[in-house]
Amino acid sequence: MKDCRRAKIRFAVIGAGWRAQYYLRIAAALKDVFEVSGVLCRSEVRCGEISGLYGVPVTMEAEEIAAGEPDLVVVAVSKTSICEVTLEWAARGFPVLCETPAAMSAKGAEQLKEAVAGGAHIAVAEQYARYATLAAELELVRRGLIGRPEYLYLSQAHDYHGASLIRAYLDLDESVAYEVVSDEIMLPTAQTLTRMEEYHYGVIVDKLRVLRKYRFAGGQAAVYDFDSEQYRSPIRSNLIRILGERGEMINGEFHYLDEENAPRLERLEVSVVPVRRDTLNPNFRLVREVEKICFQGEVLYEAHFGLCGLTEDETAIATMLWDMDRYVHGCGPNPYPVSKALFDCEMAQMWRE
Repeated sequence: MKDCRRAKIRFAVIGAGWRAQYYLRIAAALKDVFEVSGVLCRSEVRCGEISGLYGVPVTMEAEEIAAGEPDLVVVAVSKTSICEVTLEWAARGFPVLCETPAAMSAKGAEQLKEAVAGGAHIAVAEQYARYATLAAELELVRRGLIGRPEYLYLSQAHDYHGASLIRAYLDLDESVAYEVVSDEIMLPTAQTLTRMEEYHYGVIVDKLRVLRKYRFAGGQAAVYDFDSEQYRSPIRSNLIRILGERGEMINGEFHYLDEENAPRLERLEVSVVPVRRDTLNPNFRLVREVEKICFQGEVLYEAHFGLCGLTEDETAIATMLWDMDRYVHGCGPNPYPVSKALFDCEMAQMWRE
């Protein structure tokens, strides 16, 4: 039996942008668990910024990253480059956790499949089903609380992320046959919050909203309804509604028939701890860290790493890093295989060659 006890998990990050910095914040918050062996940046200016913000080794040379002998490499570059860079580092012999989307073209998808078939250790950082609140919902759905899930209305996450959640809530694998009808509409929306800035001028801008209707073999169905404003805007809410044979769930509220066929209404009890961060970014000034989630007195979730001031998104990614290390050392399954991620991209119509 393998010894799965590990010292610090050392990982390198390829990229220094918005998504790459999630991994750096995780390592900073969990110094006893993770260590950044190096960050590959594209410019001296970016090297200086990242070094100053996080105090980690930075370089513009790929060979220096390789010489640091990380346990795994995180690829967090632009969407158009993720596939190519993932293949590059896999070819160097490193296990790779790549950001989403796994591929932006059918050709890239085939190259990833070939790399995996050749023995490359590649996983995709598809984290949404690992969100504490969503994971608790999924656990109750999988237990059959509302019966077999038949229909899902999802307005929670974009494109391939949304596809991953559709499959998770409806319990569909990547071989399921389906039909999809898509539509797009432009909606005037007051601009409020971007990745870096808040707006208080009430300026109206056009935002693209994507609608997709899925019908799956076996009779299940889903509607995907999303625009990117929902990630941050205080005037756009997320919604997940799933209908089963014996009940439904709407954003953590369960309406269902109990064992006596009596109607019940129960809600997830989510305990959060507010954490204020010293940052100029309005998205991270106040973090609502999930401490515990209960349902009818049963604990469904407790903070995996203890309270450490991370968002749900960051905590979910941290568990991906943890499970990726276990996978690499033969102590667990691939946290999100390429095959699943590519099916998500296909469902989201990322390529149509």
